[in-house]
Amino acid sequence: MLRAKSYFSGAGGMDLGMLGAGIEIIESYEIDTVACETLRNNFKHQLLLI
Repeated sequence: MLRAKSYFSGAGGMDLGMLGAGIEIIESYEIDTVACETLRNNFKHQLLLI
C-alpha cells in the first residue's frame, strides 16, 4: 500500500479520493480552522494545523 501526506488539505476531498484509490494518508496539513474541524470529524489520520 502506498502512503502519503496531504498538504493544503481543505475539507479532505483529495484525501477521500486517495483513500478510494488505495493510498493511505498518514498526515494532513491545513491552515484553515474550519477545514480542520471537518477533517477531524471525517478522518482518523493525524492532522497538523499550520
